[in-house]
Amino acid sequence: MSQYGARGRAEDGQKYDKILKFYYKVGVKDQSGLDDKKICVQGVGDMKMGDYLKGLGEMPPSWGGSNGAQEALKAQAIAARTYAYRYTKSGKCICTTTSCQYFSSSLVNRSDRKNWYDAIKDTKNKVLDGDVSAQYSSTTGGYINNVGW
Repeated sequence: MSQYGARGRAEDGQKYDKILKFYYKVGVKDQSGLDDKKICVQGVGDMKMGDYLKGLGEMPPSWGGSNGAQEALKAQAIAARTYAYRYTKSGKCICTTTSCQYFSSSLVNRSDRKNWYDAIKDTKNKVLDGDVSAQYSSTTGGYINNVGW
């Protein structure tokens, strides 16, 4: 998923599920209890998936709210949750760099991240359906997996 592309789609009125369907060619499903499940985070230890997501610094939280991009943040929350779930379900610790997903514990409880926290809460336990890569980037250079040029 192109994060800036997702933002543009959200600003055009698309909901998170339609944005994700475009980029990943699959729907969204509920993975009951996932946000309360503990995952291993490199250098931190075990933490709940929902708390881990709060510490991600992948999209500007200012994108949500009144500027119409809250649906892009929701799409990002689902893609990030899916990536972390698939990465850690075999017991591996997820790295905290851009090699996996950028995570910082200093981002977990900040008032300026309300839009991001709302996106996580509004998509609680939702992941991409099927066995798809949940890769994403801010910009793609024009090429996106499953979409092409």
